[in-house]
Amino acid sequence: MLLYATSADLVSNGWLTSGQIPDNVAALLRQASDMVRFATRTDRYFVYPVPAGEAVPASAPAGTDAGKPRDPLYSAAFNAATCQQVTFWVQAKINPDAGLAGLAQIVTTQSVPGGAVTYETALTQQWQQDAIEGLCQAAVVILRDAGLTVNRPNVM
Repeated sequence: MLLYATSADLVSNGWLTSGQIPDNVAALLRQASDMVRFATRTDRYFVYPVPAGEAVPASAPAGTDAGKPRDPLYSAAFNAATCQQVTFWVQAKINPDAGLAGLAQIVTTQSVPGGAVTYETALTQQWQQDAIEGLCQAAVVILRDAGLTVNRPNVM
């Protein structure tokens, strides 16, 4: 399984502070990496390992795994998009492994005397499902800015 970012990348690149890193960061990184790979599945780029007889370029990230982009621009985009997706989930308090059942209900109105509470249902459920199943728009923009996913009309 390819991971395009680490928890250290989230902190060192300013996506999150060390106090914001959740306990399930490994699962979030795995899921976000899978989504980035899925979003770029029709793109063409050279990947590691380097063909026999060629030297590994100095720009190769440490721990380079087979299947990761060789181009530094693409490699950085995969990393940034993965970090952006994890940041989105952390800030929105979304756990993609828990699905819709893992999300807290959103209260739209409440009254104290009668104890009535109304929850958002229709609009929020679609947004939540999109947030769990697709890349956030900011991650898509990062990939498209690097020239990836441009041959597809929409990622979500």
